[in-house]
Amino acid sequence: MAEKTISLNELQRLKSEGAEVEFETEVMQIDRFDELLATLKSMAENEAERIRADIARNQTNLEILATLQSLVRKAGDGPKSTPVDLSPIFTMLEEMRAERTREPIDYDFNIIRPGGDGFQPATKIEARAVKPVTH
Repeated sequence: MAEKTISLNELQRLKSEGAEVEFETEVMQIDRFDELLATLKSMAENEAERIRADIARNQTNLEILATLQSLVRKAGDGPKSTPVDLSPIFTMLEEMRAERTREPIDYDFNIIRPGGDGFQPATKIEARAVKPVTH
């Protein structure tokens, strides 16, 4: 059939009179669509490879943990080790405690001032240690 351009009003009139109208389907083509598909496919393959690597790392970690657990169990089942002799540390701690708990010392001061009113600066101060008296 020959190509002819008609207006929208004329098309509607023809349809209302019973004419059958066919439109040719236009094939749309997207530039570089094949490149997009190839990139998406590559991304999917890379993601699959990353997942495989994660699974392999997880498996390795699980094997390490299992080995450590078996070593811990073996160490717990082995012969009991002899306890460490801590008596030198205890002796030193007791000596330190004894030094800190010495008896307190009281001091007796004698302040000598010239003159009789007591407002002069001191010319001599005598101090002596005395044993504390508890009341």
